[in-house]
Amino acid sequence: MRPLDIVYSVALRDYPEDLRAADRVKIETRYAQELERTYGTAENVAAALDSMQAMEAMPPGSLSPGDVALVQQWGKANAAARQVALKEFGEAAECRFEVERIPF
Repeated sequence: MRPLDIVYSVALRDYPEDLRAADRVKIETRYAQELERTYGTAENVAAALDSMQAMEAMPPGSLSPGDVALVQQWGKANAAARQVALKEFGEAAECRFEVERIPF
């Protein structure tokens, strides 16, 4: 992936203090790779993230069945990405991943 192709970022948060920086980067990279495997491309991950953010701004109860399906898919994709990313490091329950869109 060329730097100009980056359309979102992944950051590991609330991780153990003794986690080496190289391991943190490895975990974040695996997480992003798994999201991209699920969605096909980085651009598709970004599009799904855009949709999720748009739905957060919607009034409660206004989600369509398609919106609900997207939310469910995003949840499954994130759970799978977490499992893959942390497979060598244990299931650090306290850590979480932030996925953010990089604006152009």
